[in-house]
Amino acid sequence: DGVDLAENYPSKDTSLVAGEVVMIDSQYADYVKRADIATDSKVIGVISTKPGLLLGEDRQKYAPDRMFPI
Repeated sequence: DGVDLAENYPSKDTSLVAGEVVMIDSQYADYVKRADIATDSKVIGVISTKPGLLLGEDRQKYAPDRMFPI
């Protein structure tokens, strides 16, 4: 049994769902977006469903943008 470690990242795309591969959004610093190609070098991970440990919960400066555990 592993533990999923994730960190909250904001996104302008509110249609993202758990299991999607995401990459750094070059238009917005510190934001993520849906990956165009899963093998792109900018891919940082997959949106988690229920991470065992969640980092970056205090990123309130991004509100009201949606936060995603990755």
